[in-house]
Amino acid sequence: FCFSESPSAAWEIEFQRLISNNRNFNSIANEYVVPVIFHIIHGGENNGTFPNITAQQIDAQMVVLNQDYAGTGLNSGNYPSNAFVNWAVNQSIPLENLDNSGRVKIANSNITFCLAEKDNNGNILAEPGIERLNYISKGWQNPNVFTTNQDLRDYVDDVIKPQSIWDVTKYLNIWISDKHNAINAKGFGTPPPFSGLTGIPNTTTNLTDGVWCYSKSVGSSDVYPSGIYFNDEVKGRLLTHEIGHWLGLRHIWGDGDCFTDHCNDTPSQSAPSAGSPTYPQNPGSCTSPSNFPDGEMFMNFMDYTANQSMYMFTPDQVTRMHTAMQNSPHRNLLGT
Repeated sequence: FCFSESPSAAWEIEFQRLISNNRNFNSIANEYVVPVIFHIIHGGENNGTFPNITAQQIDAQMVVLNQDYAGTGLNSGNYPSNAFVNWAVNQSIPLENLDNSGRVKIANSNITFCLAEKDNNGNILAEPGIERLNYISKGWQNPNVFTTNQDLRDYVDDVIKPQSIWDVTKYLNIWISDKHNAINAKGFGTPPPFSGLTGIPNTTTNLTDGVWCYSKSVGSSDVYPSGIYFNDEVKGRLLTHEIGHWLGLRHIWGDGDCFTDHCNDTPSQSAPSAGSPTYPQNPGSCTSPSNFPDGEMFMNFMDYTANQSMYMFTPDQVTRMHTAMQNSPHRNLLGT
């Protein structure tokens, strides 16, 4: 599903300090509009022929992003009526993180995304939010020749991104391309950097910041059925997940057996989920802290559940997003 790298422990310590400061100033009331540019990597195929997908498929993805980050996305109405109510009481989750039924709240992030209208030089884009890049004329290799996650990521980070990235203080850069069938993962996002802070290594730079995604995982077979998709279950949630990383979120299982994602309102989880689980999933799979009796939050966007089964962020996850938007030099001018 995802091969984003986990940030360092030093990065997380600094992030937690910034989160504490943000809570003191009630910064979550802020709203952001993030301009997006999709760099579509192709080999000269006609518009609408894979991997040179149509603007309509990109538009469908934008619909999904804005619904998901508002907490109103596909199947959010399927949230169980008693979801995590008992766990929330046992863990003393604050009332502001809960809805009127006592469930962990499906949060509205107050972050929306729009297709960029102008390029780096202020020229009006022929297709809003889209730059089509022919890898042959660029002298690049076809991304589908790389057969491991690391080789593909290295090529995207070392060659494609530096030669095509737009100003990271003005745009969320998203690159989409084909990939080799041997690579199961379909996306990766970079964490927000905190540059200039002593002891905080920044693997994200102004030449690598952004998200890469497999072209057939972009869009939604519900919103735009005519698109070119990996399968009929593509609903646009891969980019929702990867942009979560770009905004500072961790995988919900903390990338380890019952590790932490540093959000108190997400129950501990023993491993990534898959498919379409039923609630409750794996009650008691973690003991410190315990996720008993309500189990794991498989419907969270930062899990690996099937697209149609993930539909929520939590309030603590939104706190992380807003902390990134306000404190990272690659984020704090976006939306202004």
